[in-house]
Amino acid sequence: MAEEYRVILADDHPVVRSGVKLALDGFKVVAECANSTELFAALELHHTDVVVTDYSMPGGIYQDGLIMLERLYRLYPHIRVIVLTLLKNPAILSKIACSPVHGILNKEGDTAEIKLAIMRAMSGLRFQGANVKLALESANLAHKDESTPLSPRELEVLRLFVGGLGMTQIAASTRRSIKTVSNQKQSALRKLGCSNDAELFQLNAAEGFGDMLSVKHQR
Repeated sequence: MAEEYRVILADDHPVVRSGVKLALDGFKVVAECANSTELFAALELHHTDVVVTDYSMPGGIYQDGLIMLERLYRLYPHIRVIVLTLLKNPAILSKIACSPVHGILNKEGDTAEIKLAIMRAMSGLRFQGANVKLALESANLAHKDESTPLSPRELEVLRLFVGGLGMTQIAASTRRSIKTVSNQKQSALRKLGCSNDAELFQLNAAEGFGDMLSVKHQR
């Protein structure tokens, strides 16, 4: 029965937690957490069947994203994990999907998917929300990677940018105009499927640009 399942809910936005908790009517929410510090403290205190957690949840001592999830898998391999996210970048979603999570849901999707994801997870099955599935299916990452490799200059600009340099500094370092390096950065973002800088940094955290960009450049 659904009411037997004990859930820990983790999200750094109180309004989101409230909305998700309403969607979990019939389940027992044993703790609500705002970051990874609170999440792992709650896991020590409560017997838990399922963790429903945001992917991007800064401020905790155990970080967030894949680093937090990997710690969760390692310490609590018996707990089902459902990830909620606003991320739409298919490369990041693919990375999450390849991890041991039992479900991935977009926060903009139907809240009824949360219950469905939990029920499937408790049956040993995996679940992807409709929005997540659409993002992954429409991306066709393999084709995109092969047809639009990063140029050496785009690769250089991205490495400098994620390393902490601004556009003016990159232009001075590479002896190019600000307009040129900005265009190269935007072109690289499109090839990587990133719509903004936040997604770029999320992708860097998920993949590691040192290896990932080198692979894309060599194709």
